Amino acid sequence: MRSRLTLLLTLLALATRSSALSTPFFDTSGRLQRTTSPPAPQPGAETFYVPVYNGEVLMDDDGAMLLGEAAVAPYMAQDDCVVSWLGSATEGALAAKGSAQAKYWLLELSHLEERPDALGEWAPLREAGGGGTAAAVLSGAGGNRCADDVAALLNTARGLALWHRSVKFCSACGGKTEAVRHGRNRQCKDCGARYRPRVDPSVIVLVVNEKRDRCLLGRPKSWAAGRWSTLAGFVEFGETLEECVVREITEEAGVTPTRDVAGSLTQVASQPWLFPRSLMVGYEAVVDDAALLKRQEDELQGLAWFDKDYVRQQVEAQGDEDAPATPGDFHVPSRVSLARTLIDMWLNDDR
Repeated sequence: MRSRLTLLLTLLALATRSSALSTPFFDTSGRLQRTTSPPAPQPGAETFYVPVYNGEVLMDDDGAMLLGEAAVAPYMAQDDCVVSWLGSATEGALAAKGSAQAKYWLLELSHLEERPDALGEWAPLREAGGGGTAAAVLSGAGGNRCADDVAALLNTARGLALWHRSVKFCSACGGKTEAVRHGRNRQCKDCGARYRPRVDPSVIVLVVNEKRDRCLLGRPKSWAAGRWSTLAGFVEFGETLEECVVREITEEAGVTPTRDVAGSLTQVASQPWLFPRSLMVGYEAVVDDAALLKRQEDELQGLAWFDKDYVRQQVEAQGDEDAPATPGDFHVPSRVSLARTLIDMWLNDDR
């Protein structure tokens, strides 16, 4: 009886640990309710707006600035202002930021000739390629500047704002488009063609050897010194996710595509990566160390195998920062990225 109980507790602990590790950043697990239309008004419910200007968001000392209806009224009266439904929250950091049943809307202000600095401090959501500047909201110097669920709301708002500005004209007739369905679609004023936010599917994969004690990481030329990450790429038209993973490994690492590589794939997690509008699906793949051929020179500047103990040591020293403890040292993306989720799960897997 005791052995059964011990086994059950062990399995429960492993399941709990696996669940915690497999939850990627920007996953609100239902705490942000993304319905097609805003819910009916409720007693005590509050409405908040997430301002976005050319991809930047408002911040203050307490984190993200969410504006009330009075503050945004002058902007909403302008014809080019875009207001779009984001969702509502009933628990977690978002509910604490506003209130129970709080409603959230995007306020897109990129039509303004000058940035509305009177509203507060504007900051980029993240810095591409790492570096950890103090201005970045996510993985800036000192860590993230807002709670995880709030960051997910900002991510959605920023991605939707950029989409609205990219579909100002109809691709069928050239007419102007306008926001419809609470800002979740756009429609041509002339021919009525309807446009919905586009999400580009992409894959990201951690390649490990058969013993699972080494992983293969790469780095493009544009990245900060010492920064390494998993392999990734966009899904081609007519391609399955699994085909894309194998192709990316082939193109970036020079691995000859085989049934063994395809058969080793394990889907780990997915993540909305709205920079500007990707949905990333994360995998783990197992390859034979000897199967590596010469990589494609135009894909990556560097490609190398790293021992698990070394990666663990460096990641522990790095912590949640988006930069290494010592400038120029080996480091990986922060926990904001799905790449870090894949790497952390591998580091905590004792198989």
